[in-house]
Amino acid sequence: MFPVSTTVYFLSSSETRAAKMFMLLLTFSPPAGLVQCPIRLFFTIDTSETIALQESPPGILLKNVKEFTKIFVQSLADEDYKGQVHISWSIGGLNFSQTQYVFSQFTTKENFIRNLGRVEYKGKGTFTDCALKSMTQHMTQFYSETKAVLFAVVITDGHVTGSPCGGMKAMADQAREKGIHIFSVAASSSIDKVGMNEIASSPLDLYRDEYMTVEIVDGRPKLKTDFIDRIIKAMGDQGIEGPIGRPGPKGMAGLRGRNGTDGQKGKIGRIGATGCKGDPGDRVSLFTFSIYLPILKKNNLGSDHEQGDLGLPGPRGQPGAPGGPGANGNVGHPGDSGPRGNSGPSGPKGDKGRPGFSYPGPRGPTGDRGDPGRGGPRGARGECGAKGEPGDKGNPGESGEPGQAGEPGDRGHRGDPGSDGDPGPVGDPGLTDCDVMTYLRETCGCCDCEKRCGALDIVFVIDSSESVGLTNFTLEKNFVVNTINRLGTMASDPASPTGTRVGVVQFSHNGTFEAIRLDDPNINSMSAFKTAVKNLQWIAGGTFTPSALKFAYEHVIRHSKRVRAEVSVVVITDGRYDPNDDERLLTYLCDHRVVVNAIGIGDMFKRHQENEILGSIACNKRERVRSMRRYSDLVAEEFIEMMETVLCPGLILVLIIYVAPCAQRPVDLVFLLDSSERIGLKEFNYIREFVQKVADRLGLAQSMNDHMRARLALIEFSDTIHEAFPLTHDRAIIANGTAHVPNMDSSSQVGPAIFHAINITLGKGTARKTRLNAEVSFVFITDGITDSNNLEEAVSAMRSSQVVSTVIATGSDIDQEVLTKLAMGDQEAIFKFKDFSGLSRSALFDRFIHWVC
Repeated sequence: MFPVSTTVYFLSSSETRAAKMFMLLLTFSPPAGLVQCPIRLFFTIDTSETIALQESPPGILLKNVKEFTKIFVQSLADEDYKGQVHISWSIGGLNFSQTQYVFSQFTTKENFIRNLGRVEYKGKGTFTDCALKSMTQHMTQFYSETKAVLFAVVITDGHVTGSPCGGMKAMADQAREKGIHIFSVAASSSIDKVGMNEIASSPLDLYRDEYMTVEIVDGRPKLKTDFIDRIIKAMGDQGIEGPIGRPGPKGMAGLRGRNGTDGQKGKIGRIGATGCKGDPGDRVSLFTFSIYLPILKKNNLGSDHEQGDLGLPGPRGQPGAPGGPGANGNVGHPGDSGPRGNSGPSGPKGDKGRPGFSYPGPRGPTGDRGDPGRGGPRGARGECGAKGEPGDKGNPGESGEPGQAGEPGDRGHRGDPGSDGDPGPVGDPGLTDCDVMTYLRETCGCCDCEKRCGALDIVFVIDSSESVGLTNFTLEKNFVVNTINRLGTMASDPASPTGTRVGVVQFSHNGTFEAIRLDDPNINSMSAFKTAVKNLQWIAGGTFTPSALKFAYEHVIRHSKRVRAEVSVVVITDGRYDPNDDERLLTYLCDHRVVVNAIGIGDMFKRHQENEILGSIACNKRERVRSMRRYSDLVAEEFIEMMETVLCPGLILVLIIYVAPCAQRPVDLVFLLDSSERIGLKEFNYIREFVQKVADRLGLAQSMNDHMRARLALIEFSDTIHEAFPLTHDRAIIANGTAHVPNMDSSSQVGPAIFHAINITLGKGTARKTRLNAEVSFVFITDGITDSNNLEEAVSAMRSSQVVSTVIATGSDIDQEVLTKLAMGDQEAIFKFKDFSGLSRSALFDRFIHWVC
């Protein structure tokens, strides 16, 4: 409750002056007797790239979010509730992207709105968990001395690009444990629903309820302010419930009193003496004044004639001494009932019930089978098989007996001269190089017809910003690898004046650009290039496309140009870029005799590309701009074929001989085999055959100290883990381990198997068993139906250990979500076979070998 004001005011005999003074007191002091209910409201506003660039022009959505917040705060008002509670507001806020910026401490509405005007687009990624953590600390740690009710309004899209602070859901739960009630409000209709629900407090129909700041009506943004009043009312109701408290349960009735006996009345005591009259008062407190104001009015103070000031009544006199006790009454007659006993005291207030428990419901039925996916890209031609051992030389046969010489025959008659004959049939045309190659391949399996482009330098500039998304960024990398696969062999020496060289620039905001250089001496083969591209990590920041084009020329092209080589650049983006970047740099490549092709794709929120900007990138040559609806179209076979013609119009076919797979670089390959009850013995034997065939096909290391070629390990898992053989190059150990690996036939747990492979098979620190600079590759053979406990942590451990992941799945009854996690989001790394019998004989086997090497 508010304390009674200690300020003292003098009274006047005039009623007008008394009324004015009473109103003045009410202005400066809260109403007496009301319960104080301070509410602290904190706005947490997403200013990352996915918010700032959702609508055109860039930044307009953030402007609308700020206007929504301003209207929200202007709607707040200090007020009384039913004459019992006085509600007052104080407001603070922060905005965030990868970092957090507290733009306003808790303050008044006017100050908050003034501070809100300073909020700007920050770009870069979205670390919502860090924003929630900072919000919680700011609302609780810095203001822990108050009894305020805490509310937060989080305005975002639910999308995150990283979780360095423990995860969005965990931080939202931590905020709720600290007593913060969180309303989850979408910036627009482009949201991640799961993320928005994870932020909101429970129940969702109150704290989420599809709240939105802006919707698009007839192509124009419109503020959705109709939600504001409902949110404010919910805050007020929740705040009032705290100070007043809910009534406790009714106490138990007291025990009935026992029947008493009638006692004799005592003598009446003497009446006390009259008290002395008090001195007239001259001033009064707010509390006293509010009591006696009606008395002042009743005495007609303020009439026309003048009266002296009326003194207040003096204190009440002391009561007289009590009378003496009366004599004992007569004993009551038996059977007479005494007066009814007093009611027992009210029972204590009931305890607040414990929170309920939430149990997951049963697993839902299997959904309908989805439509068949599009055909994957055509695999590269298979590698050469190993040359067979020469057969044993046969024993020489015995010499035969010489035959007898025959008699010479008679000489024949000379024939007549012949006439001119008819011309004979036209002979068959000679075989082309590729016909010869096909014949040789069918007979010995060691040759292929390869495409070469002459002296050509190709640079891919790929968007790695937040709005692209991790899945789409992976598709960009797959497009680069698949395109170069179609173009043939790269120049073995980057300094060579002939052959094809490839560079890659991935970009986000300034300071994050990364490049694979055209003249990198380590990029001397397709395997080395593929490894370098795979190692590019999604940056998830802002989009500085113009600056990236300048970077590509200055750091990748300019100082590595070859005299006779043509330079082609392929830019992949949606056309949107950070408004802080320099628009004039969009045509930077056009001024340096570079052929620029722009591929425009809508972003992760399905917004269309900006064709006008893409045209500027392609030097205003519209025939070099290609648009598509989704990133998966990048890796379609027909599009790869078209880009092959665009980038290499003068293809040369060359007959080549391949060396054994994995012979040119080190690969440590670890198979993780699901040995659960879902795999029968027959199928298990097919898997053994597959692993052995992979070992036979790969070029294994020639010794323990061999720093090239492949080594293998095999781990099988169910509810336990069995290592069939560790990392080894020894074919005898591999053959023996593969032949005797048991079928464990129990439940499946993939998480512990991953940790075993990382900690035991690979080793750690000084006990590390992998080779220096070797690519560590995990190959999972599973259908994904497995206990997924600790799966997220296990996948994170794979990323930390720089593991490359591949998944082999069979059949139609699979868990695609688990397979995608095991493949670390790379759909191209998931190889699906119809059944186990086709593992070793399908055309996908050759593609698998090419993939891991």
